[in-house]
Amino acid sequence: MRWIYRYPVLIEELCIGCQNCVKQCRYEALRFVDGKPQIDESKCLGCFKCAMNCPKLALLPTFFDEPKQIVFDYSDVDPEAIKALCAKADLDPERAMCMCTMTPAKEVAAALIKGARTLYDIMIMTGVKTDCGIYCSASLDRLLKAFFGDEYKCPNNEKWGYPTDPCVKNVSKEVAAKYPEYFIEDDQKHWKNLELPTICELF
Repeated sequence: MRWIYRYPVLIEELCIGCQNCVKQCRYEALRFVDGKPQIDESKCLGCFKCAMNCPKLALLPTFFDEPKQIVFDYSDVDPEAIKALCAKADLDPERAMCMCTMTPAKEVAAALIKGARTLYDIMIMTGVKTDCGIYCSASLDRLLKAFFGDEYKCPNNEKWGYPTDPCVKNVSKEVAAKYPEYFIEDDQKHWKNLELPTICELF
């Protein structure tokens, strides 16, 4: 579940038409028309990657009149199937795998079982990865790998967020233990199996 309070509004006189914002949008909420981006509020999930990647700060965060809420009903999904998929990914079903939205692993597992086949599907259904897109990425990749097996390929690009923070590989045990909510120790164990690159390796 996620509450969405704001959406970007274009300040036209600042826009230089570079299309960075359109390229960064994960939800097809931005289209480039007549040299300027057009924003579809109904599709926007408020991640603000568009605003963060605007070189002229031409996108202004603006509050919705009424906040939107992403609610995913998975009451019809077999709880044992959810547990089994989480176990295969070595994730606690009850633990939040996305700290920005507090989406638990069981909700993402349920989305996959219920028919989600892409990161876009999962994000729209559950709200996971719709904010920073960093610390949930490695755990999300583990769940996708557990579901799809060898067919799964991690989408390593800026639009979908990076697989993990560049320093996760080398975080000390003391620091990892201090922040259990980020699954750092778990993700370190799975690095070799998933062959996930760091941000530094992607550039």
